[in-house]
Amino acid sequence: MRDTIDFSQHMAAVALAILGEPTSKHGDVWRYGHHGSLAVDVKAGTFYDHENDVGGGTLNFVMHQKGIDKAGALNFMTGLGCNIPKPNGHDAKLAKAAPRFKIVQTWVYVDETGKELFEICRKENGLIGEDGKLEKEYMQRRKSEDGKEYIYNVKGVRAVPYRLPELIAAVAQGKTIFITEGEKASDAVATLGAVATTNAGGSKKIRNELVPFFKGADVGRKTPRCRRREAAHGCGSHPRAAPAGLTAKR
Repeated sequence: MRDTIDFSQHMAAVALAILGEPTSKHGDVWRYGHHGSLAVDVKAGTFYDHENDVGGGTLNFVMHQKGIDKAGALNFMTGLGCNIPKPNGHDAKLAKAAPRFKIVQTWVYVDETGKELFEICRKENGLIGEDGKLEKEYMQRRKSEDGKEYIYNVKGVRAVPYRLPELIAAVAQGKTIFITEGEKASDAVATLGAVATTNAGGSKKIRNELVPFFKGADVGRKTPRCRRREAAHGCGSHPRAAPAGLTAKR
């Protein structure tokens, strides 16, 4: 079920009313549960329940937590003092259109010196799709030569692995490198002090021109601790065998 009105401004009040104070706070993201499995973004007005693999906007959050329908959720929010606008004829027409996707997270790809090459952007509209997961899409962009605007393609931009400087240093030092499914998973593994990478489009689409970066690399499988950290960050990946031309020791 889709929110047709922006309820994001009410997420904090709703979360406090239903669940109370969060277990932890990370900026605008509130975590609930012993392992922070329920994440609530009070600024974006979205949530994701990792245990039940479901998420959505503020209205969906009320429905999910209270086990009620849309009408019941609206009544609950009205009872909290939330200002719920009543759609007029014009608003009713606008409500039929899906909310616009907004960029909620970016991952920067850099060269050997740390100079930015391009970004991967994750976009969401705060709704849940037919699969019960947050509707999302990904796009790539690069800065113009003067750095004043973004160009939403990477035509002619050099392809490199994610977290390239760390990857190069790890290969030189003989450290194990973990190849994950996506940038979010790489960042999660890196918080443990390990070295992780991926490539634009996912680890299943490693391009031939990236293979030289891994020459002589020890490409490993992730430990259970790495997988738990990925789960806590709401991302996942799987053990990866080395791409053609790489050495896998674990």
